[in-house]
Amino acid sequence: MTFDKNTYIAEVLKKQLKAQKSELQRAIRELQETGDLAALGTVDVAGLLAVTPNLSDIRQHLTMLRQSVLNKRKSDSGAVLLARLLEILEDQGCDLGSPAFWTQLQAAKGAALKKQIAEFGKAVSLEHQALKVVTEEELVDRAETLPGASVAELRASVEKHGVAVRPAIVPPSATVPRVVQDALKYPEFRTVVDVLLLGQDGSPHGITVIDNLSHNGGRSIGPAEIESAQRKATTAKDSDAMQIAQKVLTLVKADFAVPAALHEVVFTSVVSQAKALLGQRLPSATAVDRLVASGLERIEAARIVAHLTTEASSVRGLGEVTELVAAGAVGDARRMLDAIGNPDQYEAAELERVTAVVEAAEHRKRQLLEEYEAARTRNDFSAAAVALGEAVRIDIKDERLAALLRQLPPPTPDRVTAKIDPTGGVRLSWRFEGADNCSFVVVRGEGTLPTNPGDGVTVATLKTHSHVDTTVTAGKTVEYAVFAVRDGVYSLPGVTSVLVLPTPTELTLAAGLSDITATWRVPSEAVGVRCTLIDAAGNARPVDGIGSTQVTVTGLQTGQRYRIVVEAIYVLPDGARRLSDGVAADATPRGAIGSVEELLVREATLQSGKVGLRASWPAITGFPVELWALPIDETLPPVGSEIDLGALDGLGARKISGVLGSEGTTTTLEFAALSTLSVVVAVTVDGDRAVVGPSQIVGSAPAPKAVHADRFGDELVVSWEWPHGDYASQLSWCSAGRPQTLVVSRADYRRDGGVRLSSVGTIIDLEVATVAFGNGREWTSVRVPIPFERPEPVVSYQLRIPSSRFGKRKPVEVSATSAAHSGPVSVVAVVRSGKIMPTRVEHDDIALPVQLDFSNGPTAAALLELPKISSPFWVRLFPTDDSDFILQDPPTEMLKG
Repeated sequence: MTFDKNTYIAEVLKKQLKAQKSELQRAIRELQETGDLAALGTVDVAGLLAVTPNLSDIRQHLTMLRQSVLNKRKSDSGAVLLARLLEILEDQGCDLGSPAFWTQLQAAKGAALKKQIAEFGKAVSLEHQALKVVTEEELVDRAETLPGASVAELRASVEKHGVAVRPAIVPPSATVPRVVQDALKYPEFRTVVDVLLLGQDGSPHGITVIDNLSHNGGRSIGPAEIESAQRKATTAKDSDAMQIAQKVLTLVKADFAVPAALHEVVFTSVVSQAKALLGQRLPSATAVDRLVASGLERIEAARIVAHLTTEASSVRGLGEVTELVAAGAVGDARRMLDAIGNPDQYEAAELERVTAVVEAAEHRKRQLLEEYEAARTRNDFSAAAVALGEAVRIDIKDERLAALLRQLPPPTPDRVTAKIDPTGGVRLSWRFEGADNCSFVVVRGEGTLPTNPGDGVTVATLKTHSHVDTTVTAGKTVEYAVFAVRDGVYSLPGVTSVLVLPTPTELTLAAGLSDITATWRVPSEAVGVRCTLIDAAGNARPVDGIGSTQVTVTGLQTGQRYRIVVEAIYVLPDGARRLSDGVAADATPRGAIGSVEELLVREATLQSGKVGLRASWPAITGFPVELWALPIDETLPPVGSEIDLGALDGLGARKISGVLGSEGTTTTLEFAALSTLSVVVAVTVDGDRAVVGPSQIVGSAPAPKAVHADRFGDELVVSWEWPHGDYASQLSWCSAGRPQTLVVSRADYRRDGGVRLSSVGTIIDLEVATVAFGNGREWTSVRVPIPFERPEPVVSYQLRIPSSRFGKRKPVEVSATSAAHSGPVSVVAVVRSGKIMPTRVEHDDIALPVQLDFSNGPTAAALLELPKISSPFWVRLFPTDDSDFILQDPPTEMLKG
């Protein structure tokens, strides 16, 4: 192919070289310093010099390039750089006319490209660590400076550092239905998927919405799941959340039965939630964590947030119209849409879509106003307020709607309940879904349910949702009405009634060895009580207690729990006898409490087959015995002393759970092995108090956690996480073949910021263990190995190359120094003639083995007999392939001969 000078200037000098100029300057500097062609690997030298694979005479081409272009463009810095490059290559003895030279250069370029791709992947991953995702489109755009890299290579390099590469997403343009938005206001529903999967156990996770709609590892959401969710919402305990869930599921079955439509609305809803999070000015990574906490798969969440954060910073034209609709300003959206003077500037489909969004919002507003009018006509002010409130949210600037909402009576308090309070009065409670600026008026009727605030006795006016009426008369049915009031306007009443039958009070039980005495107080209006005894098997029998406030039940079994129930008896105005609700208390007949006589804890094989502990002690009749584990450094009260069980919590104790058993007169407890060294104590329990018994030390010292070692030169800084409690730590290692240990206190550790060890190059088998002290002994935990980076030993050397005399050359004197070696070390001496210093051992080099012996100290010497070789020449030492040290060269001048 004929060389075209003008094309070369336009395409190479003005375009290609402009992009690679700085890299070419760096490569030339490195080539001059090292003489290694690998320095040119990051530059397309063949392309810059127009050396194509089918070029027949490369030498003639380069001569013509110099004469016709490079030498004539002295003011062009790029042309000057290329001319300089050719001079340097020729000075270093490179055969530019040989295809083998360009093949070698191409190989260097391939190796350099791999390195560049690796560096590119690391840099991109660092830039996207927050979200750990990047789009393929951005990856290709950022890799323009790597023209030889494939998308697959770029992807693999980035994903190696934990950053996923995915295609850019295109969110659907649909709007989120209002009922779906309302459902997400309830904490029961993290996303609309929680509503769709209401009938399944557990919260869904791993939700995907971008390419497909799935959850929990790829499970789909279809009609069966929707039906199950609807059954759950219908049969579950009634609540506002379940009611809104029913509305969402009804809408889904009616309008989004097609899988594609359901996928689109769920995708749109999740994108809307992500926009809301970013609208709170949360960091992108925090927004991703919030979406993952709602059940979304992490990569999906990151892709959505990444898409939203890279969108244009502002929206104009039709985009502003839809934003106004979403913000609840449909009136402003209509005015902006009507004000568009030139509709032809927008795509017809987009204009039609935005118009449909505005019209749908206006239509929904009209529907809600019709619902408001219908509800107001039938005096359903709660429904009227809900419809009008939704209409206000669609058009928040419509003052007429806000005025109508203020004129509505408050919603009716619902679920009004009345229960007998332990004080003898009536406790009223209710629910209210209205505004916070409402008060409540409680009215008690006189034989009938009150229908207005003046129809009875006003019991209370208050802001809370409950009240206790203490002015009632026992033995009668009382009616109540609760009215909500706002600005003097009363709601319809929420009503209830209750038969006032106060229960007995102050029931207490006292147990003896085989009897229980019960005492109580009975309301003055009651004519007596009914007392019932229930044993542990559930058998009930009456106890004679009518007309009294105390009864003693005898002949009971020691150690068995009994329940006594007391009900008050009333005579109503019509002569009927009625019982109040019962009050109950439990008691267990038993003897005097005492401490355990002996405690024995031994290692044992549990029923599960695992090795654990087995405790045994003589059984105590009538009282339970518990085992508690305390820290080794805590002091126990004396055996036989009485303590409050709460005091054990104050000592950092925990109750031991396990399998309780018995062997004759001995009680046993099998439990898992303790992870820390502890004092196990047996306590005899009586309610909230206990008697301290004998104790035994069991377990092991807790091992250190989060061990870490950092090397700073020849010093190693060791750190770890100390276990809670009064412990020391013990470091152990080997240095120069001798084992060493060091006990470290917590104060020493804090003062020094860890433990500092010198001569890191000689340290092996570094470990740390926890040391516990107690009862005059010490316990050591399992030793935890501490990994650390060992410094690679360095061998430095110097050469003295004598001059040739009368055709004879004396041996080269080699002197070496190493602080890490204590024996022989093998190296290779490369002798090469020419101007270029050897950078590695090559097959055509003169390679001579050299033995350096450090047995007698840190220095070693050797003589190297040189073959007959013409000057100039180089002598340089290299480590053998199996070496484990770094060979440090002397100054370059010392290597020349």
